[in-house]
Amino acid sequence: MVGCPHCANREVVRWGAASALPRYRCTACRRTFNALTKTPLAHLRMKDKWTAQAAAMIEGVSAAKAARRCGVHYTTAFRWRHRFLASLAGDKPKALTGIVEGEETFILESFKSKRSDMPRKSRKRGSKSAKRGLSAEQIPVIVARDRQGATTDAVLAKLNRVSIAAALGGVVTSAN
Repeated sequence: MVGCPHCANREVVRWGAASALPRYRCTACRRTFNALTKTPLAHLRMKDKWTAQAAAMIEGVSAAKAARRCGVHYTTAFRWRHRFLASLAGDKPKALTGIVEGEETFILESFKSKRSDMPRKSRKRGSKSAKRGLSAEQIPVIVARDRQGATTDAVLAKLNRVSIAAALGGVVTSAN
């Protein structure tokens, strides 16, 4: 914990406990908070089952199988998965150092759970796009990694120099 998540003041005092987590109070704005306040994990219950959910995600099992392992409803496992992934998205490095390697990949656009107003006919999971090569159905993603293992990624609006520069600007410099 660095300071108050509400006003960024570093002067905080211990203010009891709630839900097995210590609470703190900011001396400036006088608001209380815990270590999870304003994070993707805030307000999630059953903390004792989070490690099983994380292990299931690392193994790559489906949300339904993860739910059975954790003993929760599958919608809870699905919601947790997206919260955990959101917390990882904020853990990207500010800058890459040394030699940096980059690679682009393309992911087929998904309209999962969309039942109406689809711009194309639905297809089975794992099937190929309607056109060979690059098309509007594919979303470009760039991944950059330095030799120390720091990795960043971004979804590109288009596959061109401007989009790549905007996605990696500040993270990758001309020195890399």
